[in-house]
Amino acid sequence: METYLYEKAILEEHVFAFVYGCALKDAVLQKAFSGKKAWIGKKVPEAKALVRAYIDRVLSGEFREASDEARRAHDEALLATVAAVCDAVNEYKDKPKDADVFSFGNAQKLINMTVKHIYAHTYSTPALRECFRYCHAPMDSIMLSKVWRMVGNKLGKSERIKRLGDRFLSPWGREEFAKNGEGCSNFSERYLNFQAAIRKLIEEEEGDLFPVEFDYVFWNPDQD
Repeated sequence: METYLYEKAILEEHVFAFVYGCALKDAVLQKAFSGKKAWIGKKVPEAKALVRAYIDRVLSGEFREASDEARRAHDEALLATVAAVCDAVNEYKDKPKDADVFSFGNAQKLINMTVKHIYAHTYSTPALRECFRYCHAPMDSIMLSKVWRMVGNKLGKSERIKRLGDRFLSPWGREEFAKNGEGCSNFSERYLNFQAAIRKLIEEEEGDLFPVEFDYVFWNPDQD
């Protein structure tokens, strides 16, 4: 009987921990989250478990069908994960005294950057691509500026503001949840406008891209 130096589940946990750590660094960069930051990754395992549960649902193919129902189911799962991650971090009882609020902007960046890293598996396993059909592009300053310019080039300045809003280029790290009439958390208006603009740009170009792929193609700080 063969023996192994590791258990597959343990290896998978370490692989995901590496991806999660990379995404977390992106989510709390510089002004996006002030104060001490390392404690989030080390002391809030609930947040990592929540993100992994969402990723596992994506990889299982739960949202791969091209339908409005699948897209709504994905967005509901993502929103619930964002809210739960924020709660896990912000309610951690032993957080540093100078800890900042972990915002909607931070949580969406953490989750969507994890998606972006995991998507790299499609390079060697193309059949996985469809699983990422409805995953969102991470919202950050580079992509906000890129979408702002691309929409402006198509519509003009006045129509761009109508579609995207006049605070579209505000810092993303401070982005908060929107509240519906019942006081429950929802995606912020700017975040919804950002994701809708990406889908519209893809549609207008008749491109065969998913939103997370759009991010791969256009995220470049050195290119207009």
